[in-house]
Amino acid sequence: MVFEEHLPESTRLYGVPIRKGSLVTLKNDKNAQTYVVLRKNGDTAVCVPKDGGDAVMLSLSDLVTVAEFGEPIYPCLEPLDSVCNAPDSDLWHTLIEADNYHALQLLEYLYAGKVDCIYIDPPYNTGAKDWKTNIVLLSLIKTNKYKIER
Repeated sequence: MVFEEHLPESTRLYGVPIRKGSLVTLKNDKNAQTYVVLRKNGDTAVCVPKDGGDAVMLSLSDLVTVAEFGEPIYPCLEPLDSVCNAPDSDLWHTLIEADNYHALQLLEYLYAGKVDCIYIDPPYNTGAKDWKTNIVLLSLIKTNKYKIER
């Protein structure tokens, strides 16, 4: 058997505050190593490489918090703008710009039973055999007891 060496999967969490003990990496370097923050000093952080090594001082503006595979990431919606409805309307709308699958997971987590309509801008089915977006969409619709018409 042949096993390829690879970096552990991680995702950058822009907007998550950097604290003592946070896992961080450099924002502008896709292959940067992961550091653990030992302490913050004003606009800098004293960090040690996760795999061991000497402590280094890095600028907080150059760092971003990361989560590694298996660590929980809790979804949220960050309002960027609003849509004004008619003055006599109780309706409200949310525009979510995201990957379809992740946006639907977020809706299922935050708004189960509260979503009336979802419009997904194609392409949403590229011919993959396990079409995950469809499964999440169906669960949202069934949760709301809406009838699916073909």
